[in-house]
Amino acid sequence: MKKLTILGVLVMVLAIVGTFAWESFGREEVMFTEVLVFNQDVEAYTTVTKDMLSVTKVNQAYGNSYVEADVDKVIGKQTTQFVPLGCQLQERFFTEPKLVADRTSGEYVYSLTVSTLKSYPRSIAKGDNVAIYCGENLLFNTTVLGLRDSNGNEVNQGDNRAVATGVIASVEILTDVEQAGTLSKLFAMSEAIAIVYN
Repeated sequence: MKKLTILGVLVMVLAIVGTFAWESFGREEVMFTEVLVFNQDVEAYTTVTKDMLSVTKVNQAYGNSYVEADVDKVIGKQTTQFVPLGCQLQERFFTEPKLVADRTSGEYVYSLTVSTLKSYPRSIAKGDNVAIYCGENLLFNTTVLGLRDSNGNEVNQGDNRAVATGVIASVEILTDVEQAGTLSKLFAMSEAIAIVYN
């Protein structure tokens, strides 16, 4: 009888230790998945940089959520919509930086998100000739093709440039393939890009 009591106590202690170990370490390792999330709210048309991303563990990952190994697939892409802090990142939230091909001339429209720029002229308007700089280095001269708000609607500055129809969230410029690739790489590395009047 004494042996059964000792065995019963031993089984209960093992059950308590086992339950504690499962709740403290095991469940997280077995049942949780590490996924990529933004560590801040991110507006539509924003180019993703490494400092915007975090990894978190979730109980249930959506089927096509990006995991930690997918960091390079996300960096340099552009958001297609507003993505809130902590939301599991999925492929449908992203696109390549906004390029619209003119197949006859090799020219593209590249969208520069204002929140990722070091500076830009507040009186900028469609049709302006501007220069794109990285630090003190001139990258290229170009033309402003359009201004967009956070919903993707065109912002018109008007004749006197003092009255705008919305808040500028992105500046669309004319680029070629090489210039667009250079900008994408620089944004992915969180380099300081500025727009100045030419």
